[in-house]
Amino acid sequence: MHEELIEALRGRLPDEFSTALLDGAIRVLADPANRIRLNQFAGSMRELYTYILHGLAPDDNVRRCPWFAEQRDARARQDRNLTEAELNRPTRRQRAMYALQGGITDAQIVAYGFEPDDARSEFLDAIDELNRLTHVRPEAIFDDLDEVARRATEILEALKNFYQALDHCRESISETIIDAVRETAFGELTREAIGELDILSQHTFVEGPTIDQIRVLGIDADKIYYVITGEVEVTLNYGSGEDGVSMNDAFPFELTMEAPVAESDKFENIVCQVDTGSFYE
Repeated sequence: MHEELIEALRGRLPDEFSTALLDGAIRVLADPANRIRLNQFAGSMRELYTYILHGLAPDDNVRRCPWFAEQRDARARQDRNLTEAELNRPTRRQRAMYALQGGITDAQIVAYGFEPDDARSEFLDAIDELNRLTHVRPEAIFDDLDEVARRATEILEALKNFYQALDHCRESISETIIDAVRETAFGELTREAIGELDILSQHTFVEGPTIDQIRVLGIDADKIYYVITGEVEVTLNYGSGEDGVSMNDAFPFELTMEAPVAESDKFENIVCQVDTGSFYE
């Protein structure tokens, strides 16, 4: 078993319980005398997959998504035997969709340059495989060590790849909003010059921000949440006329803001913080 793969997964798991599930599954798998070790491994991993998916995609959040009602109606047309309770209960596919992209529609997320189908399919296919292995039947017992290792590795890699897909989805969104972020940052930092930056000199001019990183902190049914970090370059002016002195300096800043899922560059609830501590050192 690949230790690097297991450690990579441990680093992404949300809490002690999920880590205990993973560690227990690995310990069972390590017992070559146990002929149903792969099946028992699959049982623990199925619980881990389910626990993670429900944590990333709570029922109420999924139901609030703009795309949920449309999919619910489509399911009702396809299968008229489904009850209201069944239609209102998010499917695994809908949970995986929410975990990846929140309330953003597939059409929107593809426009951002991210293809969600492969990421969702690999994750859901792994759950189907876990369900098959969990039901222990003579044909579901594998004695070949290489076959056991191969199947277990595929299951672990599918979970790792799903986490990576979460990152890639958010990176795709970040790349599409860079120009809007730069414009917003300049506006906010110019306003900041009236307050926190302006006290540094008689006349403080904001030359412009350098964006170091745009991170999508989260996506829920309604909003995308961002944090932007970088450096703002300023000119500090003292005195006037021939006695005037100008100095250039730069200070780190952080912007937190959010945007509706339908308009990823329409920012609101913007909070700007500039760290001018180095000026006083």
